[in-house]
Amino acid sequence: MATQERMETRNEATDRALSSFWGRAALRVQVPLIVFTTLPMAVPAAESGAVSRSAGQQIESVIETSLILTDKDAVSLGALQFDPGSFVGLDSEQFGSSESVNRRRKVRTFVLPWHWKTEEVEQGFSKYIRARLMYFQAEQDVVYRPQTPPEQSSNEASDTSKSRVYGGFLGGGVNYKFSEHWKASFGVGAHLVRYQNDHDYNSIYSQAAAADVDGLLFNSSVTALVGSVRTDLTYKSQAESFPWHVSSTYTYYAGDAVSSGRAADEVEPETWSWVNAAYIHADLPQISDVDNRLRFSAKRIDVGGEVARTLATDNYYEFGIGWLFDMSGGSSWVDNIGASASVNVGSALSGGSVSILYNEEW
Repeated sequence: MATQERMETRNEATDRALSSFWGRAALRVQVPLIVFTTLPMAVPAAESGAVSRSAGQQIESVIETSLILTDKDAVSLGALQFDPGSFVGLDSEQFGSSESVNRRRKVRTFVLPWHWKTEEVEQGFSKYIRARLMYFQAEQDVVYRPQTPPEQSSNEASDTSKSRVYGGFLGGGVNYKFSEHWKASFGVGAHLVRYQNDHDYNSIYSQAAAADVDGLLFNSSVTALVGSVRTDLTYKSQAESFPWHVSSTYTYYAGDAVSSGRAADEVEPETWSWVNAAYIHADLPQISDVDNRLRFSAKRIDVGGEVARTLATDNYYEFGIGWLFDMSGGSSWVDNIGASASVNVGSALSGGSVSILYNEEW
C-alpha cells in the first residue's frame, strides 16, 4: 500500500499547487475511475505549463489503464457484467457492489489476439510471435465543483466524457524449456495506440473553463508508441486427469507520444503488471468429435504507475471458470474458443463478467 500512499501524496501536492495558482477561482473535477484533477476558471500564461502537465498525466492514466485492461493475462471484462455478491446477499466493494458493477458497465474492451510459435529448434529453445488488436472505451460523468462551500454549488450539472484507446501490438520472443515441467519465456514488443476523448460541457462552471482545457484534457487526441518487455516462468504438470499449471508473468510498459498537438507534449505512459496465476483443467467427453475441457483459474494481479490509482489498489484477484473447445484442426488462426465467467476481487472494477475466450492456453 506504500505505492498507493505515495501516489495520493503526490496528487494532493499537485492539487495544492494548482489551487495556489488560481485561488478560489479553481474548479475541482472528479471523474470516477479515470481522472482526478484540478482545473482553473482562467489560466495565467505563466501557469499554463502546470495545466499541460496535469492533463498529460490524466491521458497517461487512460492509456496505461487500457494497456492493462486489454492484456488478457491481467483482467477480464466481458460483454455481460453481474454482481456476484447479489447471489449470497453480500454488498461489498471487495467482491462487487452495485456501484462497482456500474463502473464495469461503463468500461468496454475488445481484444483479438494471435500467437504463433515454432517447434523446438535447438536444446529446448523455440521462438514465438504475438500480435493483437485492441479497443478500450470508458464513459464517465464529470462533476465540476468550484472551491466554495457545498451549499453554494449544490445545483451543479455533470458533464459527460467518453475516452477511447484503440491500436495494435506486435512482438516476439523466445521460449526455453529447461525440464519436462519448467519453461521460461522472454519477449519484447511495441504498441501503437490512439487516444481520443469526446466531452460535452453541460455545467456553467465547465463551460467557463472550456477555452482553457478543450483540446488539452478534453476533446483531445494523442497517438503514442509504447514498448513492452515481458518475462514468463511456467510450471506445467503432466497429469493425465486434471492437468494443471502455474505461471508468473511480469510486463513493463514505457512509451512516448508520437503525434504533435496541445495534448501530446506531456504524455509519456509508463506502467507495469505482474500476474501470478494457477490453472486446473478437466477434460470432458467429445462433442461432435471435438475435444473440450473445463478450466478453473485463480490469479493475483499487481499493477504500478497510474493504473494503481485508477483501480484504487496496487493488487487484486480474479477467479474464473471457462469452457474451451479445441479448434486447432480446422484453422491455423484459431487454436480454441469458449466462454467463461470470472469474478474480480479487490479493485475499483470488482464484480463478475461473462466473457468470450479465444486462443487461450490449452
